[in-house]
This record gives sequence, structure tokens and C-alpha cells, in this order.
Amino acid sequence: AQENIWKPINCNSPLLGAASNGDLYAMGGYSGLLRSQDEGETWQVVLGYETGFSGYFNQHCFAVSPEGRICVFNDNQQTVVYSDDGGDTWQQTPSISSCAMPDKAGLCVPTNDIMVVWAENGEISYTLDGGVTWEGWILDFLENSESVSDLLVNENGDVYVSVAYYIMNIVGIYHSTLSDIQNWELVAFEGISIKDMAFDPEGNVVAC
Repeated sequence: AQENIWKPINCNSPLLGAASNGDLYAMGGYSGLLRSQDEGETWQVVLGYETGFSGYFNQHCFAVSPEGRICVFNDNQQTVVYSDDGGDTWQQTPSISSCAMPDKAGLCVPTNDIMVVWAENGEISYTLDGGVTWEGWILDFLENSESVSDLLVNENGDVYVSVAYYIMNIVGIYHSTLSDIQNWELVAFEGISIKDMAFDPEGNVVAC
């Protein structure tokens, strides 16, 4: 049987993820984005002040598309910064003005064209053309005590939102599409607070 081997990674910052070529990425806070090309032995800043990046992103506002595009949402400038060459060079989308979100909670990039930025208060900004134009929507079924805990989007534009709560019970997993985002349906776990979601390799939603 194949042996299950784990290797510690030498990094003092929150690890964000990996690209298909094995490069690892970690958050450097105001220093920007760190990259390791030797399984975490050494790290270099690929997005930071020395590269012209002046901003901040939280640990959920990082995503790698299946095509390999690395995306970071800049909280300070309300824009998505992206790289198509593993972090060597960077571009940025126009500023997102469709929703007045002071803090973003997460970023999903199922394709190079589709990017979705979301906040815990239910505000969503999305683009279908790689960031040239943005649309916005607010989840009007949320109450004051509820928040969006996670959001998933696939390449077909299906959107899954998990809702956590403190007092009320309008919680569970809701589904919509980017082409009809004003309509939402509760599809799973009514009354159960969901914290995290992910797609499995077959595209099914896994929740906890």
C-alpha cells in the first residue's frame, strides 16, 4: 500500500494554497504574497512593496484558477490583482464599485473569466469577463444575526452560499446562479449553521 507521508513546511505566515506546478503561497500581511518553489524551504515576496503593491489582503482573499491564474483581492484598493506566470508579473482589474463593501471575506476564481468576491454581510461582487466589468448583489434574506460563512462558485456559474448564525435560524446552504443571482433556494441543512464548504473532485459540495 502507498505510504501516507507528511512533511512540515517552514513558514511563519498563514499558508494560502498551491499551484498545479507545486509552488506554495503564503500570506505576508502588509508585506504581500510569499512564494516557495522548493516545498517551503525558502520563501520570496512576489507581491509586495518592492513589486509596487501597496495594499492588504486577508487569508481568504486568495485563489488559483484551474488555468493557473493567481488572484488576490486588495482590500485597500478594492481590486483583484492577478498573475498568469506564477507570480513573476502582476496585473489588476478595475476597482469594484458595484457593492460598497469595506471588508471582503473571500474570493472564488473557478475560471480566468469568472471571479467572485464576497463579504460576510451577504454582499457579492462578480465578473464574467475577467474583471473588465463587475456586477453586485446583496443577499436580502439574511437577518442581522446571520452571516455568510463561505461561498463556492463552479465554472458553470452555480453559486453556493453557506450561512452561519448567532440567534436566528435562516441558516444552511443556498444555491443560485450568476445568470439569475436574484433568486436563491435553500438546498441543504435547514436550521444547521454551516462554517465551511469545498468542492470534491467530482464537483459535489462538501460542508461542515
